[in-house]
Amino acid sequence: MKERCSRKSPAGGRVAVVAVAVFALGLGLRPAPVAAAPSGLRPYAGITLGYGAAGDDRVGLNPPGLTIGTLDNSGPVAGAMAGLGGQVRGLDYGFEVEGLFADVADATASGGIAARSRMTGSLALRARLGIPLGDATIFATAGPTLGRFDYAVSGGGIAIDESFTRLGYSLGLGWERPLSERLSLRGDYIYSNFGTEVLTDSVSGAATRATPVNHRLSLTLLARF
Repeated sequence: MKERCSRKSPAGGRVAVVAVAVFALGLGLRPAPVAAAPSGLRPYAGITLGYGAAGDDRVGLNPPGLTIGTLDNSGPVAGAMAGLGGQVRGLDYGFEVEGLFADVADATASGGIAARSRMTGSLALRARLGIPLGDATIFATAGPTLGRFDYAVSGGGIAIDESFTRLGYSLGLGWERPLSERLSLRGDYIYSNFGTEVLTDSVSGAATRATPVNHRLSLTLLARF
Protein backbone atom coordinates (compact mmCIF):
# COMPACT_ATOMS: atom_id res chain seq x y z
CA MET A 1 0.00 0.00 0.00
CA LYS A 2 1.43 3.39 -1.06
CA GLU A 3 2.35 5.81 1.69
CA ARG A 4 2.75 9.53 1.18
CA CYS A 5 4.92 11.74 3.39
CA SER A 6 3.04 14.70 4.83
CA ARG A 7 5.85 16.93 5.96
CA LYS A 8 4.61 19.93 3.96
CA SER A 9 1.34 21.71 3.41
CA PRO A 10 -0.35 21.54 -0.01
CA ALA A 11 1.66 23.43 -2.60
CA GLY A 12 -1.36 24.66 -4.53
CA GLY A 13 -2.58 26.91 -1.72
CA ARG A 14 0.77 28.59 -1.33
CA VAL A 15 1.10 29.21 -5.04
CA ALA A 16 -2.40 30.70 -5.08
CA VAL A 17 -1.50 33.07 -2.23
CA VAL A 18 1.60 34.26 -4.06
CA ALA A 19 -0.37 34.68 -7.29
CA VAL A 20 -3.04 36.79 -5.54
CA ALA A 21 -0.35 38.93 -3.93
CA VAL A 22 1.35 39.52 -7.28
CA PHE A 23 -1.94 40.47 -8.93
CA ALA A 24 -2.98 42.80 -6.11
CA LEU A 25 0.36 44.59 -6.08
CA GLY A 26 0.25 44.99 -9.84
CA LEU A 27 -3.16 46.67 -9.69
CA GLY A 28 -2.70 48.71 -6.57
CA LEU A 29 0.67 50.45 -6.98
CA ARG A 30 0.79 54.10 -8.04
CA PRO A 31 4.30 54.84 -9.32
CA ALA A 32 6.08 58.15 -8.97
CA PRO A 33 6.83 60.07 -12.18
CA VAL A 34 9.65 58.44 -14.09
CA ALA A 35 12.13 60.19 -16.32
CA ALA A 36 12.40 59.10 -19.96
CA ALA A 37 14.51 55.98 -20.30
CA PRO A 38 17.92 56.41 -21.93
CA SER A 39 18.37 54.85 -25.35
CA GLY A 40 21.38 52.78 -24.25
CA LEU A 41 21.57 49.74 -22.01
CA ARG A 42 21.07 50.47 -18.31
CA PRO A 43 22.25 48.12 -15.53
CA TYR A 44 19.86 46.84 -12.88
CA ALA A 45 19.99 44.52 -9.87
CA GLY A 46 17.47 43.16 -7.39
CA ILE A 47 16.50 40.75 -4.64
CA THR A 48 14.09 37.88 -5.41
CA LEU A 49 11.69 35.91 -3.18
CA GLY A 50 9.39 33.22 -4.51
CA TYR A 51 7.85 29.77 -4.29
CA GLY A 52 8.36 26.75 -6.53
CA ALA A 53 5.76 24.01 -6.95
CA ALA A 54 4.23 21.35 -9.21
CA GLY A 55 7.55 19.51 -9.63
CA ASP A 56 5.89 16.35 -10.95
CA ASP A 57 8.58 13.59 -10.95
CA ARG A 58 7.35 9.97 -11.23
CA VAL A 59 9.73 7.61 -9.40
CA GLY A 60 10.33 4.07 -10.65
CA LEU A 61 13.03 1.39 -10.44
CA ASN A 62 14.29 -0.81 -13.25
CA PRO A 63 14.87 -3.61 -12.46
CA PRO A 64 12.55 -4.78 -10.93
CA GLY A 65 10.12 -2.45 -12.74
CA LEU A 66 8.54 -0.93 -9.63
CA THR A 67 6.70 2.38 -9.46
CA ILE A 68 7.25 4.00 -6.07
CA GLY A 69 5.18 7.14 -6.47
CA THR A 70 5.32 10.76 -7.60
CA LEU A 71 7.44 13.55 -6.12
CA ASP A 72 5.47 16.81 -6.20
CA ASN A 73 8.34 19.06 -5.16
CA SER A 74 7.56 22.47 -3.69
CA GLY A 75 9.14 25.06 -1.41
CA PRO A 76 10.66 28.55 -1.12
CA VAL A 77 13.39 30.15 -3.21
CA ALA A 78 15.43 33.32 -2.58
CA GLY A 79 18.30 35.02 -4.33
CA ALA A 80 19.36 37.91 -6.53
CA MET A 81 19.48 38.97 -10.17
CA ALA A 82 21.43 41.50 -12.23
CA GLY A 83 21.18 42.55 -15.84
CA LEU A 84 21.22 45.15 -18.58
CA GLY A 85 18.04 46.57 -20.11
CA GLY A 86 17.04 49.16 -22.67
CA GLN A 87 14.36 50.22 -25.13
CA VAL A 88 14.24 50.26 -28.90
CA ARG A 89 11.27 51.04 -31.18
CA GLY A 90 8.85 50.85 -28.29
CA LEU A 91 10.11 47.46 -27.09
CA ASP A 92 11.77 46.73 -23.76
CA TYR A 93 14.68 44.29 -24.01
CA GLY A 94 17.52 43.01 -21.89
CA PHE A 95 19.73 40.21 -20.62
CA GLU A 96 20.00 39.03 -17.02
CA VAL A 97 21.60 36.49 -14.72
CA GLU A 98 19.82 35.11 -11.64
CA GLY A 99 21.14 32.98 -8.79
CA LEU A 100 18.80 31.31 -6.29
CA PHE A 101 19.02 29.28 -3.11
CA ALA A 102 16.15 26.79 -2.95
CA ASP A 103 14.45 24.28 -0.67
CA VAL A 104 12.05 22.78 -3.21
CA ALA A 105 11.51 19.19 -2.04
CA ASP A 106 9.20 16.22 -1.54
CA ALA A 107 9.31 12.59 -0.41
CA THR A 108 7.19 9.49 -1.03
CA ALA A 109 7.26 5.79 -0.10
CA SER A 110 5.65 2.53 -1.22
CA GLY A 111 6.28 -1.16 -0.55
CA GLY A 112 9.12 -0.50 1.87
CA ILE A 113 11.03 1.70 -0.60
CA ALA A 114 11.32 5.47 0.00
CA ALA A 115 12.28 8.25 -2.41
CA ARG A 116 13.09 11.90 -1.83
CA SER A 117 14.21 14.79 -4.00
CA ARG A 118 15.36 18.33 -3.30
CA MET A 119 16.33 21.25 -5.53
CA THR A 120 18.96 23.24 -3.63
CA GLY A 121 19.73 26.05 -6.06
CA SER A 122 19.84 27.35 -9.62
CA LEU A 123 21.76 29.72 -11.87
CA ALA A 124 19.99 31.14 -14.92
CA LEU A 125 20.94 33.30 -17.91
CA ARG A 126 17.91 34.80 -19.63
CA ALA A 127 16.96 37.12 -22.47
CA ARG A 128 14.00 39.43 -21.91
CA LEU A 129 11.60 41.09 -24.38
CA GLY A 130 8.65 43.22 -23.31
CA ILE A 131 5.96 45.67 -24.34
CA PRO A 132 5.02 48.78 -22.29
CA LEU A 133 1.37 48.65 -21.24
CA GLY A 134 0.29 51.79 -19.40
CA ASP A 135 2.51 52.26 -16.36
CA ALA A 136 3.72 48.65 -16.46
CA THR A 137 5.76 46.48 -18.82
CA ILE A 138 4.61 42.98 -19.79
CA PHE A 139 7.49 40.72 -20.84
CA ALA A 140 8.63 37.21 -21.72
CA THR A 141 11.93 35.56 -20.77
CA ALA A 142 13.85 32.52 -21.96
CA GLY A 143 17.28 30.99 -21.49
CA PRO A 144 19.46 28.19 -20.09
CA THR A 145 19.25 27.29 -16.38
CA LEU A 146 21.64 25.22 -14.27
CA GLY A 147 19.97 23.35 -11.38
CA ARG A 148 21.46 21.56 -8.36
CA PHE A 149 19.61 18.55 -6.91
CA ASP A 150 19.80 15.94 -4.14
CA TYR A 151 18.07 12.63 -4.92
CA ALA A 152 17.73 9.41 -2.92
CA VAL A 153 15.95 6.05 -3.18
CA SER A 154 16.41 3.55 -0.34
CA GLY A 155 14.95 0.29 1.03
CA GLY A 156 14.58 -3.25 -0.21
CA GLY A 157 18.33 -3.63 -0.68
CA ILE A 158 18.54 -0.45 -2.78
CA ALA A 159 20.67 2.54 -1.74
CA ILE A 160 20.80 5.46 -4.19
CA ASP A 161 21.88 8.78 -2.66
CA GLU A 162 23.38 11.30 -5.07
CA SER A 163 23.73 15.01 -5.74
CA PHE A 164 23.88 16.17 -9.35
CA THR A 165 23.79 19.28 -11.52
CA ARG A 166 21.64 19.48 -14.67
CA LEU A 167 21.59 22.07 -17.45
CA GLY A 168 18.05 22.78 -18.59
CA TYR A 169 15.98 25.68 -19.86
CA SER A 170 13.51 28.19 -18.46
CA LEU A 171 10.56 30.02 -20.03
CA GLY A 172 8.75 32.85 -18.27
CA LEU A 173 6.15 35.61 -18.31
CA GLY A 174 6.04 38.64 -16.06
CA TRP A 175 5.33 42.28 -15.42
CA GLU A 176 7.30 45.18 -14.03
CA ARG A 177 6.00 48.44 -12.57
CA PRO A 178 8.02 51.48 -11.44
CA LEU A 179 7.93 52.62 -7.81
CA SER A 180 10.21 55.63 -8.34
CA GLU A 181 12.77 56.90 -10.82
CA ARG A 182 15.18 54.09 -9.85
CA LEU A 183 13.12 51.41 -8.09
CA SER A 184 10.58 49.00 -9.59
CA LEU A 185 8.64 45.90 -8.57
CA ARG A 186 8.63 42.86 -10.79
CA GLY A 187 6.60 39.63 -10.78
CA ASP A 188 7.56 36.46 -12.67
CA TYR A 189 6.08 33.10 -13.55
CA ILE A 190 8.90 30.77 -14.68
CA TYR A 191 8.77 27.18 -15.91
CA SER A 192 12.06 25.24 -15.75
CA ASN A 193 12.80 21.81 -17.21
CA PHE A 194 16.06 20.00 -16.44
CA GLY A 195 15.69 16.90 -18.59
CA THR A 196 16.53 13.40 -17.31
CA GLU A 197 19.30 12.14 -15.02
CA VAL A 198 19.78 8.35 -14.65
CA LEU A 199 20.94 7.30 -11.16
CA THR A 200 22.17 3.74 -10.48
CA ASP A 201 22.82 1.70 -7.34
CA SER A 202 26.25 0.15 -7.90
CA VAL A 203 25.47 -2.83 -5.61
CA SER A 204 21.99 -3.94 -6.69
CA GLY A 205 22.16 -2.56 -10.23
CA ALA A 206 18.76 -0.88 -9.84
CA ALA A 207 18.37 2.44 -11.65
CA THR A 208 15.93 5.33 -11.48
CA ARG A 209 15.37 8.33 -13.74
CA ALA A 210 15.17 11.77 -12.14
CA THR A 211 13.12 14.18 -14.28
CA PRO A 212 13.07 17.47 -12.35
CA VAL A 213 10.75 20.27 -13.49
CA ASN A 214 9.65 23.37 -11.62
CA HIS A 215 6.94 26.05 -11.80
CA ARG A 216 7.80 29.23 -9.90
CA LEU A 217 6.11 32.47 -8.88
CA SER A 218 8.34 35.23 -7.55
CA LEU A 219 8.59 38.94 -6.71
CA THR A 220 11.75 40.99 -7.28
CA LEU A 221 12.57 44.48 -6.01
CA LEU A 222 14.80 46.07 -8.67
CA ALA A 223 17.08 49.11 -8.66
CA ARG A 224 18.40 50.72 -11.88
CA PHE A 225 21.69 52.57 -12.01
